[in-house]
Amino acid sequence: MNKVYDISEFTNHGNYLGDATISEGKYGLGLRLDGQGDAVVVSHDDSLSLKEEFTIAAWIAPEQSANVARQTILGKKKQL
Repeated sequence: MNKVYDISEFTNHGNYLGDATISEGKYGLGLRLDGQGDAVVVSHDDSLSLKEEFTIAAWIAPEQSANVARQTILGKKKQL
């Protein structure tokens, strides 16, 4: 299993799918997703039912422009 750990107080750990890999990032390790079926899946938890404003920070460095109409950075749905 390809585990991804949430180090926040909520510990919403997940698993990455596809051929995602851990690689050297700008500041330590990062998760490399190639846009071909890769994802991180986190099971539902009440802490993910956001009812107020929130902030998400991410460093995203595309290696090339994808030839697709849309690429999702973050989403929430009932099932993958």
